Amino acid sequence: MNNKIFFPILITGILTFVLYQFTSIVPPASVKAKLAAEAKPKPANLNFDTILGELYAKMKPADINNVKQLYLNLDAPNANKASIYKQLSSFWLGANVYEPYVAAESKLAQLDSSEKNLTFVAQSVLERLLVLNNTKYSSWLALEAQTLFKKALAANPNNDSSKVGLGATYMFGNNENPMEGILKVKAVADADSTNIFAQYILGVGNSINGMTDKAIDRFNKVLQIDPKHVNALLRLGSIYADKGDVKTAKETYKKLLPLAANKEQVAELEKIISSLKN
Repeated sequence: MNNKIFFPILITGILTFVLYQFTSIVPPASVKAKLAAEAKPKPANLNFDTILGELYAKMKPADINNVKQLYLNLDAPNANKASIYKQLSSFWLGANVYEPYVAAESKLAQLDSSEKNLTFVAQSVLERLLVLNNTKYSSWLALEAQTLFKKALAANPNNDSSKVGLGATYMFGNNENPMEGILKVKAVADADSTNIFAQYILGVGNSINGMTDKAIDRFNKVLQIDPKHVNALLRLGSIYADKGDVKTAKETYKKLLPLAANKEQVAELEKIISSLKN
């Protein structure tokens, strides 16, 4: 295989893994295998029932019956929905399955209705969407986050982070009109150039669309304000690597080593650095 072709593929794969390690709420048992399967573009617009159906096909009969009963209990008169969603959340967390886990957490946040819980879960879903964009789950994740961000904004219309988050769901959720999201995020960035979240989201959008120079500018703006912004460093390093600027890519990745939370992250970062050849 031509090295110039293989190189960006290798870096992108490792970058995705490390981003996932830094941001994932529920790391699956085999992150690499799951990412390899999900990272390929697939038809989107799955609904939650379809997602559950796919999971049931892989589960033990006893677990299927228990989970299905919990979902049925939600429709019972005077059902204690908070208690049921907590049980569902606990089950899916223990099974290391993200989508139904976060769906339960989303329902709990909506029942609670506090801005803090709504934004916490919404941000978690968005992080997942940013790492695994353009997969079969993208539209579902985006719609779930949109619901939460909209409810959070209803509680606090002046929260710029929620405005940016909502815009990002339109940008990265396989939406037919991503410009709607870009305008929402850009409005915040234009009003406050020091808004790290807005600058970062615009940088991600630029990098995905091949506008690397603009992405570099956005990520550098983020790092001027927060030199320890892990995701900006990861994405910036990947851009330099793809451009063939090995020296700058290595320097960027090395800044992440003291920020790594565990040995696995360190090992993956060192793998990226050692793979960079002039």
